[in-house]
Amino acid sequence: MYYHIVCVSHVTLNTFDCRTKLLDCSSDKDFLAKLYCVRLAFLDLMCIPVMRRYFKEKGCDILTSLYQNYNKDSSTLVQYYNDLLDYTENNLSDVIEELQQRGVVDASFYDVALDFILLDSFDDVVDPPAAVMAVMQNRWLTNGMKQSALATAVWSISKAKRSLLKKKDGFMSRFYLIGESLGPALVWGFLGTDQSFTEKCQKFKGKVVDFVKSIFSLEKVSYCSRQKLADDISHLARNTCEELLEAT
Repeated sequence: MYYHIVCVSHVTLNTFDCRTKLLDCSSDKDFLAKLYCVRLAFLDLMCIPVMRRYFKEKGCDILTSLYQNYNKDSSTLVQYYNDLLDYTENNLSDVIEELQQRGVVDASFYDVALDFILLDSFDDVVDPPAAVMAVMQNRWLTNGMKQSALATAVWSISKAKRSLLKKKDGFMSRFYLIGESLGPALVWGFLGTDQSFTEKCQKFKGKVVDFVKSIFSLEKVSYCSRQKLADDISHLARNTCEELLEAT
């Protein structure tokens, strides 16, 4: 807890879109102080080669496990996923600059993987584009026709977004390619008629949100030191990854 109190002095309010309510923090200042600690803890973890490899491999395993419920071949998704991570590792300064232009103020694992990619994606699924909803609400289409139309709609939206990018072959371009593969599956999982797949998607979302809540909870992790917080986050992450693989 002492470490958390010390980090309060580093907090600057109104510089970040806080997730205070979602993560059950007592105030924006409490959220930002914990966020400062969490960023440093993830920085330490990602400096360990075995941890970087673990997150990369488990991330791929979880996404492909979830995607296979959509009854599609995952080889293209895996290719896009690995290409994105390889590009990030070899062009980190360019990625940081590109993400800052998208409002991502820090290149930590929390800010990029958890907040920008996962939590924002969950928000998008709740309120999808009109073209996607038009497909899902069309009662005249069979499920097969809906899936085909859904893939076309997501591809069209992604293509339009990629056409507006200043950097045509950067991080966001590669990220949108992943969305083209994974997006239709997630929309179908959260909004479609396959009850089994829907339950797995909801479990996936629930466990991810629970993990993020846990690393911001004084009851689930220790904020007594930077090292102890990193150790606790590592332990929680490993448990969550195994639970996600079982759930999907």
